[in-house]
Amino acid sequence: MQRVVWIIVLVGFGLMLVFCGLLVPAHLRAVDAAVIEQAGVGTRSLIEEGYSLLSLEKEGPARLFWQVAQAEKAAGHEKLGLALTNFTDSHPGLALWGGADPYLERLFPKEASTPRAVFQPISDFVERPENRERLREFLQASPRPSVRDILHTRLLTNTVLFPPATFPSGQALDGVILLTGLLLQEDQLAPALQGEIVRLAEQANRHGDPQQLEPVFLDLLSLGKRYNWAQYTMFLRPIEAVPTLHHLAELVRQHDSQRAALFTAVHFSGQPAAVAGYLREFSETGLADVRFGLRAGLGGVRTLLTRKQRIYYPDFRQQVVQYDPFYTFFYALLGWCRLALWAALGLKYFFFLGGGFLLARAYQLAKFAVATPEHPLPGPGLAAAYQGLQALGFLLVILFLNEPYLAQDSQPPELPLRLQLPMVGSAVLAGTAHAITPIMNTLALFSLLLFFVLQALIYTACLIKVAEIRRQKAEPRLKLRLLDNEEHLFDAGLYFGFVGTIISLILMSMGIVKPSLMAGYSSTSFGIIFVSILKIFHVRPLRRKLILESESLAP
Repeated sequence: MQRVVWIIVLVGFGLMLVFCGLLVPAHLRAVDAAVIEQAGVGTRSLIEEGYSLLSLEKEGPARLFWQVAQAEKAAGHEKLGLALTNFTDSHPGLALWGGADPYLERLFPKEASTPRAVFQPISDFVERPENRERLREFLQASPRPSVRDILHTRLLTNTVLFPPATFPSGQALDGVILLTGLLLQEDQLAPALQGEIVRLAEQANRHGDPQQLEPVFLDLLSLGKRYNWAQYTMFLRPIEAVPTLHHLAELVRQHDSQRAALFTAVHFSGQPAAVAGYLREFSETGLADVRFGLRAGLGGVRTLLTRKQRIYYPDFRQQVVQYDPFYTFFYALLGWCRLALWAALGLKYFFFLGGGFLLARAYQLAKFAVATPEHPLPGPGLAAAYQGLQALGFLLVILFLNEPYLAQDSQPPELPLRLQLPMVGSAVLAGTAHAITPIMNTLALFSLLLFFVLQALIYTACLIKVAEIRRQKAEPRLKLRLLDNEEHLFDAGLYFGFVGTIISLILMSMGIVKPSLMAGYSSTSFGIIFVSILKIFHVRPLRRKLILESESLAP
């Protein structure tokens, strides 16, 4: 009866520890949605930033914030939408460019005084012949050398992506050159990016080769085709390097319907390089995760960009933690998981390991509840080793089943090829794309690690069995027979290795996982290595010793 009580107590506490581990919102290859939400508490929200932009008369950028807040159903988006409507009715002249700008208002007084509620991208506005002529005259009078260097690139004819600006079909290139000059004249670019663009322009003018400058013009044109002037300048202002500009422009081209979310992420976070890097790393799920971070607030999106991991959305756990004591336990650990990730992971795996050990202990008590001839066989001190090994195996299994995205490969971006496009306004990316496949992907590395750990566990179990037989208080002949009886156990690494390789090849042939012969054959390779070490360095010496002892005791 006492044994049954102990079994129930051990199982109960073991399951409780496992459940506590499942409640810890810390993961190896993901960031928990609750961590992102908690990071955004008390920080600036989308709605607050929208009102701030509106107070600065930046109606265009504020409207993009409102669109994202509306799509994410953020609290207060209705009031922000009403404020935008009232502002547009009160200031109809600002609708054309999305906000006040003294240069444009002085250059185009007629357009500034005409009520215009229709959205117009700044590139479309600049490409109109009369507007280009007026803007060209204004910039040619500029005393700034950087503006003159940009304007001088209009005379270059050795272009690849655009028809030359002086050709009848070159209004797209002419317009984006003038637009770049206006950005420099108004100091709308970060000093580092401005310096890079001016350096490329000087190099193009000196050598008559604009091929390195043209991709920059293409990126600026792509953004100008999708944003009005206020949105355009605010999107570009935090960008400090040409590669970041290229990656963001490419994202806007690929996800045209999500340009409001991309603008909001870049401006709100103030980290354009981090946004570009995150969306390049997670090309399939990144935008949805960034939108979730935006809804959480400034702290949420910055935490997401710092972690550089996908968001995990555990719906079932969210329902469980609504009730005490789970609620108190979960939210007591939530802040710790955000500030001390590895400590939280250590606590989580301690719960799993402890739960697995208690369950293994309960199993051993239940197994030996009935007396059998096997009962006296375990050697002294080995019971804890068995239970520890079972706990490690349990930890490995629950890690594989519970850890999100552990076995999933990365999401490599597609890198389109740029082609020469002769038509006006057709400077876009080609439709054909090629993905760069790494030699060693994450899934292959995980497979190698998984097979190695499993073979190491089998090897450890065999070592414990060898030690158990060695410690038996029995005659050498009986120990030899026990050793022969465990021969199949000692070959378990080979059996498991063959099965792992076969399963891997089947999954590859069915297209479930990406082909990786190295990962498939590693299972058998590790099995051969571990079984060879076991039999040569452990089983063979023990067998030789027992044979000699049995012969010496023979009458």
